[in-house]
Amino acid sequence: MSRQPRTFSDLREGVLAGREFRSLREFAVAAVAEADYDVVTVARIFRFPVWKLERWVAEAGYIGRA
Repeated sequence: MSRQPRTFSDLREGVLAGREFRSLREFAVAAVAEADYDVVTVARIFRFPVWKLERWVAEAGYIGRA
């Protein structure tokens, strides 16, 4: 990653470009698990508690990615 994302638009670059998500939760998990963004950075953008996003990532089967 060349720079840290700061907005939802920044997260939609690369592997997430053009994708539709059913929920903000699904989008946030994909940003961590598929786009390889840092969980703290993604949680900040979505204004989710870090622990909650870490749990969602683990529940989605991406244990160790958070």
